[in-house]
Amino acid sequence: MANPHLSFELRVTQHQLRILHVVSGDLWAGAEAQVCALLTALHRRDEVTVAVVVMNPGELANRLAAAGIEVFVKDESRQNALQLFFQLRHVMRAWRPDVVHTHRQKENVLGALAAWMSGIPSLRTAHGAAEHGVRFWHLHKLHKWLFAALDNWFAIRVQRCVVAVAEDLAERLRAVLPGARIEMISNGIDVADVRAQATTGLAARPIPPPWHVAIVGRLVPVKRVDLFIAMAAELEQQHPGAYRFHVIGDGPLRATLEAQAAQCTARDCIQFHGFQSDALTLMARMHALVNTSDHEGLPMTALEALALDLRVIARAVGGLVPLLAGNPRAWLVDSNDQKILAATVVAALPVPGEPPADTHHSVLLPAGYTLDASVNAYSALYVGLGAGSKAA
Repeated sequence: MANPHLSFELRVTQHQLRILHVVSGDLWAGAEAQVCALLTALHRRDEVTVAVVVMNPGELANRLAAAGIEVFVKDESRQNALQLFFQLRHVMRAWRPDVVHTHRQKENVLGALAAWMSGIPSLRTAHGAAEHGVRFWHLHKLHKWLFAALDNWFAIRVQRCVVAVAEDLAERLRAVLPGARIEMISNGIDVADVRAQATTGLAARPIPPPWHVAIVGRLVPVKRVDLFIAMAAELEQQHPGAYRFHVIGDGPLRATLEAQAAQCTARDCIQFHGFQSDALTLMARMHALVNTSDHEGLPMTALEALALDLRVIARAVGGLVPLLAGNPRAWLVDSNDQKILAATVVAALPVPGEPPADTHHSVLLPAGYTLDASVNAYSALYVGLGAGSKAA
């Protein structure tokens, strides 16, 4: 006699699952780049159909629409949480997803609640640890504490799975979300696609000296761009004219960081590029990427830097450790001292004026960090959640 459970699983696998993502899209940063890459790759697959609710018009919504993905654009600056919730409910009734996938705190809460009330299983991806710790005794921030507590409750009680992009992050989540199902799926990239997007930058990479050293990301406290600037000042003092420093990205700390740069010894060799829609081309012109973050999940910029054959100097935090440990083009720094970071940059790059020893192309990206591996893991997770929902 045929196993009805097995035949049901086969029917679900053959059915094209409908996956609705809910994401903020207010900035273009690592999480948005990962969501864009994942959805674009899923859109090419036969086993799933994807759509996305983006809570802010902007770069992410534009890129996803250009890829042919169905995008429902909302504007959280003009609508309160209750209005957004009802709009999510409307989208779910009309589009009828099998699984809802949420990203970031507000989207987790509103998306999970709307999915739960619609009888749809949901999951979330945690792209990094919480950037701002809020305690209930911070009375002026009590609403933020309540919302964070609600977010955790939904992760434990409502959503079927929490995906962490690095094992270090997964361990943190297991501690703060007891009872939640935690899975680890690494971010991934398509090396050939990254290099194709950056072709003009790779061709224009200058021959040193000077060496071009960059930091890429949002200008927010956790990224510690102030430490990058202090490191730049240290290097300029030790090796005048040997390096040029590039800050690629934007955010609320830009004015403060520009003021810091203007007052340091490296003021004439630090350039703020702001947000770049074609950041890969600019990155490809660099020789090294520095990551000074206090904590990270698994930054896409580190994966992209390896694909573009840059040297990577990073603080030993989060998913950077398993990615970079043992990589001959990467240096991990277990310190927030600008002098140690500066010394590591000197060690990573040849003596100023000396040509690099490895001018040949060599992409040193571990196999587990490919986009295909990430998409396969998410597809399997969706099938499992969709099957469980239909069985119930």
